[in-house]
Amino acid sequence: MADSSKTPAKGALKVILSEEDIPGAKIPRETVEQCSVVQLKRWLLCRGAKTTGNKKALATRVEDYIKHGLDIKYLRDPDGGLHLLRKKVELGVLEQEELQLAQSFPKEGYKADLKGLPNISFGTVWRFMIEGVESKKQLSTAKPLVKGFNFFKSGHVLYIGYLHESGKHYIKSQVLPSMKKDKVYTCFLVIASIGRVLNAHCKCPAGVDGRCNHVASTLFALEQHFKERQKTSSVAEDSCTSKPCKWIIPRKRKGPVTPISEISFVKHDYAKEKKAKKPKLNPAAKTCASDLKIWPGERLQNFYEALKEYQIESKKAVGWMHILPQKLNNQEEPLISPIKYHPISAEELKLRFEKVKRNINFDEEKIKKIEEQTRRQSNTNLWHHHRHPRITATKCYRIAVQRETTSPTKITQDVLDYKEPFQSKSMQEGLEMEDNIIAAYKSLKQEEGVAGIIVQKCGFFISKHHDFLGASPDGLVHDPSAEDTEGLLELKYVQMEKQESLEEALVRKGICKNCKDGVTLNVRHKYYFQTQQAMFVVERKWTDFVIMGTGCTTTFCERIHFSQEHWDTTFPKLESFFNYWIVPELAYPCVKYGLPKLNARMF
Repeated sequence: MADSSKTPAKGALKVILSEEDIPGAKIPRETVEQCSVVQLKRWLLCRGAKTTGNKKALATRVEDYIKHGLDIKYLRDPDGGLHLLRKKVELGVLEQEELQLAQSFPKEGYKADLKGLPNISFGTVWRFMIEGVESKKQLSTAKPLVKGFNFFKSGHVLYIGYLHESGKHYIKSQVLPSMKKDKVYTCFLVIASIGRVLNAHCKCPAGVDGRCNHVASTLFALEQHFKERQKTSSVAEDSCTSKPCKWIIPRKRKGPVTPISEISFVKHDYAKEKKAKKPKLNPAAKTCASDLKIWPGERLQNFYEALKEYQIESKKAVGWMHILPQKLNNQEEPLISPIKYHPISAEELKLRFEKVKRNINFDEEKIKKIEEQTRRQSNTNLWHHHRHPRITATKCYRIAVQRETTSPTKITQDVLDYKEPFQSKSMQEGLEMEDNIIAAYKSLKQEEGVAGIIVQKCGFFISKHHDFLGASPDGLVHDPSAEDTEGLLELKYVQMEKQESLEEALVRKGICKNCKDGVTLNVRHKYYFQTQQAMFVVERKWTDFVIMGTGCTTTFCERIHFSQEHWDTTFPKLESFFNYWIVPELAYPCVKYGLPKLNARMF
């Protein structure tokens, strides 16, 4: 209830809780003696009384409180003010943080009945919170997703209203913030008829794009509603006795297919054994491959290669690729054999450390052969095999900027690809756009008056002098106009916002910086570290860094030169991390199986 003799401001209203507003504040049984110990303790906790002692002492204490009228005088909210906030929301006296919405978004007419709302599942939440954001924000959406679920489970979602208007479904919810308990955030969601979240808004600092903890908790509450509704509908189905007699339907019998000549028709008699009769039909021996239904190995391999080319051209998965036998000529042996006996001694570990370093050390001829065999890059198994034990250019930034106080476990998992690689739609679009970006790069060079530019595809390069480093550039460039004609090509495809230029998007994402001469690559960005390691591994002096954006016809191109000063500070960190953390993990896997990491400094 609320005292409202006049019409004061919301902050001046006094809200009084009753026993019905607090769970457990009311005696659930007819007499105190019939209550359990848990119920008695909860009742006393709602009055701020002691909850120690046996059942008899607790019952006596409860009766004394009721007898002297202390049960109403000392009634309080034992759950940190949560029930007081709920009542304030019901009375409409709690300060609400609502955002200024467009006139097309209705503010009134919402009802608590969710009938007619499309089905909301976990897939709906995932697609909106994770897949609906651009590539750079992928990691930032995981935290609101997890915290939003905890908000929902903790009871922060106080109210959900529903309105169907103009073919769209509108949701209005009120969610408590994580820290402040004197106000409530109001969230608005727009859902299409197919169950897809079109837009969301929240006034909280993190709700600019509608993907905050409060929106996520609202979606989880809707998902739980549909789960419970599905359970109740399944219970209401007809019983098995109301359905057709399924027990008289014979099961489907499936046996092996056998030629008639090999079938033996025998009528069995009890206690009489009968000799097996040989079939009278003796067919001639089959010698033709078509009769035997067996294809020669060469024909199978040709069929496999034809399907492989079709799969690449059509960009569609072919099931026969997983059924037909494949040649394993390029299959490499494991880096090191598994440990046969446990526990292993320190001397044996040292020997395994040295063996790992020897096994990744190749001569120039082998390095050249690996580069030729891996020119299809991620589409070949060898590319993944030779990347696994090495620090690649894409992982250079993570190791180079690591602090001494940071645990190396997650970086080790990332370098060795223990976790299944995540590929978003934006990343897939970037792979598909490589040929278009190369064509735009050549056109840009022609407009600048540079003729004879040649771009060649390449595979995985291994450093000739430091075999633990590797790189996979997007191409090798021959520029006859340059002093050093041979260089590298690095391609990127970024997501842009509407009415935004490519340069503005690059500066906003931190990839580039505004300088006197225009926009240039940020030397503190991971792309700069990637290009520097690639040039060191391939032994080239420059890289053409080319970027295109979504819905943009312009192309950004900058020639990045190798910086010896930058590499002198980066290389020791890479070498130290490899020797102290990667080598022990390759020799004796611990992080892979959730065990404490092994440090080579201990030996």
